[in-house]
Order: sequence, then structure tokens, then C-alpha cells
Amino acid sequence: MAQQFFASDAMQRNLSKALQVLDAESDEAGKYLREVLFIIQQNPQSFDERCALNIEWIGTSISNSLQLMAAERKGNPGRLSDLVAAIFRIVVEYELSQPGELALELRRFMDWVHSNASQLGGNAPMQVDYARHQMPVSILKKLLGNEVVRSLPSYEAYASAVDGRIKAWNADLDAREARVNALKDALAKHESGFNFVGLHKGFDDLSVVKKGEIRWLRRYVVALGTAVLCPLGVELGLLYFYRAQLSALNLPLLLSVVPAVSLTIILIYYFRLVVRALEGAKAQLSQIELRKTMCRFVESYAEFGKRIKTDNAETLGKFENMIFSNIVGSDEKLPATFDGVEQLSTLIKSVKS
Repeated sequence: MAQQFFASDAMQRNLSKALQVLDAESDEAGKYLREVLFIIQQNPQSFDERCALNIEWIGTSISNSLQLMAAERKGNPGRLSDLVAAIFRIVVEYELSQPGELALELRRFMDWVHSNASQLGGNAPMQVDYARHQMPVSILKKLLGNEVVRSLPSYEAYASAVDGRIKAWNADLDAREARVNALKDALAKHESGFNFVGLHKGFDDLSVVKKGEIRWLRRYVVALGTAVLCPLGVELGLLYFYRAQLSALNLPLLLSVVPAVSLTIILIYYFRLVVRALEGAKAQLSQIELRKTMCRFVESYAEFGKRIKTDNAETLGKFENMIFSNIVGSDEKLPATFDGVEQLSTLIKSVKS
């Protein structure tokens, strides 16, 4: 029967206090470590039986780390990294010594340590590397050096099974590393794609603003178009109702025509301004829609730019100028303030003649 380590009362108290400290940890290391320590606390006999060698080698270190963490009541980054590496060794031996699959939390903890070993502080990366590559061999040597094991009739079969398990474990590590690298490459591609999704969203927001501007300009065009006709309509009504005075060349009635004509000219000018602004807004909206359309086909601009710069840098420059150029209105100039004065003078001369 294995000696009590995790099942001892002192270790159970230390685990409970450490779990309370890790409850306040927000980083991934603390969260994953807490899951594993909780499983160990709930299954102490199983870990005592299957992890006897690492308990013998680093049991004191694990106990001291848990006691210090409980005493400080906070997660020390360096001590947290050392404890992660030590518990990783426990989980590795636990996996080697049991016939079935690991629990999901233990497997998740091992995968996280594999991917983030270089980010741990202190001697933790060296301990993780030892557990991954040299510790299985050390465990095998320890077992082969045991007189009881050496005297077993099934020694060769047992040694062969352990060796096969070590090879399978290393193959599994290689496969997991390959999957992690594949996911890393996929995330890099999606990051570039999301950049263009954000660019498309920006153009889409600008398109909404321009569409609202066009709606208001259309209303102004209708309002000013109606207002242009009002003075002329009023003046024609006056001339109709006072046609008798008009035949007598009533001077005040004729002078009333001047404000109406002036107001009509001013309204026509502003009507032209609004029409030109409407045309400019429509031109800008068409450019924005063009940019939105071009952003849809770009999924990996970084790789595209690297390749096209080698083959044809001029094409990439034209593409960037088209996408990132300023939004401009129509090429035609807006009407000047005194547009139409020449036509007005011609009209007056014809009336005099």
C-alpha cells in the first residue's frame, strides 16, 4: 500500500487553502492549476498510488510551495510557475501509470503547459522539458532497478509495454504540437481577413451617413423647387387680378415685379447649389460602394502584398491608391455667385427694345 501524501490531513488542509488563494487568480496558469489541484484533493489515494516516484522526488517541494501560498494568501508568480511545473510532473506520471484516458481537466492542463512552457518563470520551463522527455526514462530506470520488479516473470513484457507507452506518448506529443502549429497558422490568416472586415464595416458606416445626407438633399431640392415657383405664381396672380391697372401702366404695380424676380433668381441659385451638392453626394456614395465591393474579395492581404511586391509592385500600388484614396465629390465646379447675371441683362435689353 502506497504511503499517504495527498491523502494526509496536512496536505488536504494545504490543498484547501491553496484552492482558496487560486480562486482569486485571473490568469490562465492559476485557473488550470486550480482545476488539477481540485481533482487531486478529491482523489488523493489514486494519486498517492500512481505518482509514488515524483512524490518521493519532489513531494517536499510541492508541500512547501502549497504552505507558502496558503500563508501569503496570494499567488506569487514565481512560486506559481514552479508549482505548475511540479504538478505537471505529477500528472505526467499519473498518465503513464494508469491504463485509461486522463480526465478532461488533466488533459487540458497538460495541453496548456505544452503550449505555454516557455512563458513560465524560474526553473519551470526546464522542469517541464524534463517531464516531457527525460522523466519517463528515469521512471523506467527506477522501476528496473527495483529488486521486486527484476524478479517478476513478466519483466520483459512489462518493460516492452512501458517502452511502447513512452513511444506512444512522444508520438502523441508530436501530433499535438503539429495541431497547435496548424491552428496558429490558421489564426494568422483569419487575423488578416478580420482587418478587411473592419475596413468594410468602416466604409459601410460612411455609406449610411451619405445615404442620410442624400435623403435630406432630395427634400431640399423639392422644397426649393417649389419655392422657386411661388414668387412667379404670386406675381402672375397679381397681374391677372390687376390687369386693368397694368393696361394703364401703373408704376407701383410694375415695380412689384422687381422683388419677385430677384427672389426667384436667388432661389434658383440656391436650388442649383443643392442640386450640385446632391450630385456630389451621389458620386461619393458610388465610390464608397466601390470600396466596399473591393474589400469583400480580400482575405489575406499580408500574404497577397508579399507575393505581389515580388512579382509586380506597381499593381499593388494602384490597388492601395484606389482603396485608401480620399473621397472626392464631382469634378465639376460649383456655380459661382453671379452665374446667370449675363442672361438676366440680355433679358432686360430685350424687354426695353
